[in-house]
This record gives sequence, structure tokens and C-alpha cells, in this order.
Amino acid sequence: PKIHINYRRKYYKFDNSDLRITFDKDIKFQEFCNFSSKNINQIRYPSKVLELKYNDYSKNYIRLLMKGIPYRLTSCSKYIMGLKDLGLLKMI
Repeated sequence: PKIHINYRRKYYKFDNSDLRITFDKDIKFQEFCNFSSKNINQIRYPSKVLELKYNDYSKNYIRLLMKGIPYRLTSCSKYIMGLKDLGLLKMI
């Protein structure tokens, strides 16, 4: 392991649907070697992350549903975000 990731999550599931939503906030990254030392090289991620989770067969329906929402739709990895913010990922 390279980093430790800590966040608060709310989880929502809709009845009769495979759609699930997670809302993550208070996201913090810390190098794993410094995990025993509180707040040493700890970085707070300034944004919140809302993820839609669904099965492949619902992909077209979800894209249609999300078309009117003015946010960027993308995949997200808190691990990659943490590596980047801690300076442990070299961007080419």
C-alpha cells in the first residue's frame, strides 16, 4: 500500500432498481508510511464525490437520465486522486 484514504460516505439504494448512489465527503489522503503520525503529509481533497453505480444493461438508461445534469460525467478513483495529490504519481 502507498496511501491511506479516509472519507465519510452516505449510501442510497433504490427499490426495484439496480441503481445505487454513493456520496463521499471529507476525503483525506495520507502516505501509508506516515499513517501512524496524525496529520503528517495529510491532504484534504476539496471536492465531494457522487457516484452512480449500476449494471451494464442500465448504461444507456443512466446516460439518458444524466443528460440534463450540468456536471462532468467521468470515472473516478480516489486512490489515483490521492497518489496525484500527494505527489506520488508522476504524470506524463
